[in-house]
Amino acid sequence: MKRLDGKKIGLVFPNPIAHEVRLLKTARVLVDAGAQVTVIVDAPQNVEMTELDGFCEVIRLPLIQRLPIEPSRFGRLGAYVRSRRQARIDRNLCEGIADEIMQRDFDIVHFVNYIFAPEILRIKESSDIKVVYETYEDTPRVLEYVTKSGAMTPELRDHWIAEERKAVAIADSVVVVSEEIKGRYACLTDAEKIFVVFNAAPEMPILPTEVAHPLRFYCQTGIRPYYGIEELIKAFKGVSADEAILAIQGPWVSDAYRDTLHDLIIKSGVEDRVELIEPCDMKDVVVEANQYDVGLFAAPTMVNGQYLGNTDWSAPNRLFAYTSAGLALLFGHYQGIEAFAGKDTPFIRWMDQSDVSDIAEHIRFLVAHPDEVTQMKQAAFEWAEDWSVEKAEIAIRKAFTFSA
Repeated sequence: MKRLDGKKIGLVFPNPIAHEVRLLKTARVLVDAGAQVTVIVDAPQNVEMTELDGFCEVIRLPLIQRLPIEPSRFGRLGAYVRSRRQARIDRNLCEGIADEIMQRDFDIVHFVNYIFAPEILRIKESSDIKVVYETYEDTPRVLEYVTKSGAMTPELRDHWIAEERKAVAIADSVVVVSEEIKGRYACLTDAEKIFVVFNAAPEMPILPTEVAHPLRFYCQTGIRPYYGIEELIKAFKGVSADEAILAIQGPWVSDAYRDTLHDLIIKSGVEDRVELIEPCDMKDVVVEANQYDVGLFAAPTMVNGQYLGNTDWSAPNRLFAYTSAGLALLFGHYQGIEAFAGKDTPFIRWMDQSDVSDIAEHIRFLVAHPDEVTQMKQAAFEWAEDWSVEKAEIAIRKAFTFSA
């Protein structure tokens, strides 16, 4: 495997967050390959980036102009996330990003998201810097749904699809999150320069623990307020504390959102079997989840008329984190997961994530069949061994060394 000794690499990341597995994983792989890594992130000074401390430089730049933050029941961060998404749609980027990057003497620059397509074009036309472009979603499909929801005009949709096509064609490597998305982008550029980096967990799989009684369910939230957590809380009204318990772990969208969930737990009368636990470092998620029996994922694929293509079509972090922890999985229906893991996979039960009664029915089934849960946990562990962090690392190294 080729190394990157002495190469200066800039990872440009638009999200104002620290809890991002793919960013952390990519940075660690590149440092291990000998590169000098700088993360350029749109993160306010009060957002800690401690997971990157000690092994790479972090530069905070204002990448996206802030729109006015409206009041939100999810607190300031929830409003901030929505404002940032609207800014992405309006292409409200700060000026001079490409010039700032070209002044920093990078050998390779990595961009995430189609909003940076003009910067990619500018850098490739004005310098010898190599560019890795990564997309977490099938951009044309997502923009089509965004347009149908009224959040984007057809003209703006067509503009951004065309801009991304140019960026994909000119980039030295393209990274996607699934084979299905690779197939869609292969018509735009040489398929050999497209690399699939699945959202594998950052740690190697751990042997599953014995099934406990009551059955232990685990769900990790995210930085957005639409992970189906409310439906899961309501579904646990259908079991007793002697049968099942649920741990919901942050990161939280905001303290206000955490309080909202706590109030819902009390209102639903499930405080004896549902608890909110504080977030852990992303690198420790597998160890944390290993204490449980069943991993839950119930995020919707449509929110306020907007299609969440990344949720529906990528194999999410939780698929790999939960299987690496040796958990049986109770998941909603997602096209990407079904295509990747298979509809008949032995370690997943599929539920209707929008139907509380259906979620409750599946929870009761697993409670009543502990032997089946044991078999599912072992199957998950064995599957994770085949899709471990090592394969993700190999794909990342190939993408940044431009090795077909």
